[in-house]
Amino acid sequence: MDSEITGLYSIEDFIKNTGEKDLGQGVFELERDRLLEVNLNGMVWTKRGSMVAYTGDIRFIREGVLEHGLGKLVKKSLTGEGVSLTKAEG
Repeated sequence: MDSEITGLYSIEDFIKNTGEKDLGQGVFELERDRLLEVNLNGMVWTKRGSMVAYTGDIRFIREGVLEHGLGKLVKKSLTGEGVSLTKAEG
């Protein structure tokens, strides 16, 4: 039966749909609708808990209280804005 009709996937279909695609777009590449690939060569800030998987030698450092200055700390505490960040280096 045709895989489109039955809703079943072959192994080839699965690999084609989920395999890593090197698009050569630079540091950030949209791998799929909800997955961003970061080709790390230096440092980026990530939302804490957003990393799904990684390969290579990457060091994660949690954001310090005064990492972005006292002004941002005051703004976060007064407005409730902001998220916890993690620095990824590699």
